[in-house]
Amino acid sequence: MSGILAAAFAGGRDAELVLNISEMVNPNIVSLLSTAGWNNRAPVKLYVAPSAKVNKITIPNIDFPQGLSLYVSAGALIASSDTTTIYTRRPIIITNDGQIRGRGGDGGDGGDAWVEKDTGPDAGYTVWGYGGSGGWGQRMANGSTTVLSKTYGDAGSSGTARASGFGGDWDAYATGGDGGGGGDFGDSGYSGSAGSISGGYSRGASTSGGNGMPPGWYIDGDAYVTWAKKGDVKGSVK
Repeated sequence: MSGILAAAFAGGRDAELVLNISEMVNPNIVSLLSTAGWNNRAPVKLYVAPSAKVNKITIPNIDFPQGLSLYVSAGALIASSDTTTIYTRRPIIITNDGQIRGRGGDGGDGGDAWVEKDTGPDAGYTVWGYGGSGGWGQRMANGSTTVLSKTYGDAGSSGTARASGFGGDWDAYATGGDGGGGGDFGDSGYSGSAGSISGGYSRGASTSGGNGMPPGWYIDGDAYVTWAKKGDVKGSVK
């Protein structure tokens, strides 16, 4: 039953307790254990059903005397709306037949540019072109298991310092760079493009675009994980 707690003692006080966390957002594992009547000793399995999604898992800082495990079924996806998908500081065994993903990195902002002219109606004024904002990486929506697509970066703006209109005097242009696009789940975002200047400027400069951001952590606490099957994982890890 996707998204509904399914807890069962398979005979005997210390039989494995299974918690179905499908279609949940950062499930409150302590609360689920309490509702299921956990005896504070039996082994616990977190279960994600086939083709189900989970937005973030935070393993609580409590003892699991007979062990804790996570099973991700085929076609299932664990991802996140923030920078960390699975966080643990407790030992856990993970068997992954689905996908575990860090969110996509955001794109870098475009570079800025400016120009000045000593002649014409805009003489002495600094004219700017501003870089566009970077796009968002693919992620889950806040408070939901809905997957949000990555977005493209915004276009940069431009400014023009006007020429005097006499021969040999040209308009000067400052053009901001376009923002970089966001990355897919587990991928870095793209860098923004540099600003540029052109035409008959007396002074001017431009800056490079910003770097794309790295993907989110698909797991924070890898040293505590025993991978029974690592399977299809993608993103940063620590």
